[in-house]
Amino acid sequence: MSRLNTILVRGTERWAAFLVVIMSMTQPAHSGEPLHKVFAACAGRLSAEMEHQWLMSDPRADETEERREQMIALVQAVTPEGLEARMLHLRIEAKYAHQTLLNRASFSDNEQEASWATALAKSEVSQCIGMLLS
Repeated sequence: MSRLNTILVRGTERWAAFLVVIMSMTQPAHSGEPLHKVFAACAGRLSAEMEHQWLMSDPRADETEERREQMIALVQAVTPEGLEARMLHLRIEAKYAHQTLLNRASFSDNEQEASWATALAKSEVSQCIGMLLS
């Protein structure tokens, strides 16, 4: 893991908050949602993606796990006091929804449905990854 990734994952909340400020100036708005909600949804999606990659023996699972850890650090850094449980709930909801999408993509008998689910899952995860510094 690079030094920057280590700082993001294990660094102080001040570093993560600083990066959030920088990101908010360079990233497009996400439907007017507060960053803590956007990051929580992304953490859930990345959790589902990681577990699906484990299930499918995908070698990208370790990279996804690192990104998930970075996203969780961002969620923790920007979540207003008292909303921690709500953000965990949002993460779980997003994980379940993304897991359902990945299952449709991988196991649907309908080729058109599987193709649609694959494209949507990739798009959602790509947006989340785009918010992280590589």
